[in-house]
Amino acid sequence: MEAAGYNLNDLNVHIHFVLDKVTYPGWEDIRNMVNVHSLYWVHEGAGIFRTNVEHQVQAGMLIYLKPGLQLSMRSEMDAPLRMTMLLFDCAELGYDAVWKDVQPIGTLRLPFLSQ
Repeated sequence: MEAAGYNLNDLNVHIHFVLDKVTYPGWEDIRNMVNVHSLYWVHEGAGIFRTNVEHQVQAGMLIYLKPGLQLSMRSEMDAPLRMTMLLFDCAELGYDAVWKDVQPIGTLRLPFLSQ
């Protein structure tokens, strides 16, 4: 279903896992699970998240990754990242006297980066 078409009141979320990710100076990694929605909430440090362009990230930012988006990450040498990672699926499941069909949500109406 298109992002603009879902009803927030019918949104159901299945959380795969939540991780407190503590990195080290110069840490590098890629997004391994690209088939789910992901939120990265940066608590400390700074770094670079690269999709098709580089994005500077720092403490206080929330990054939303839709399914399928490739990503590489790197911590700054003097400010390692510490972030909460939340990986989840979501779908619209309506109810109107009877349960309606499950409609997977491809993209949430969230910005890629927010402060």
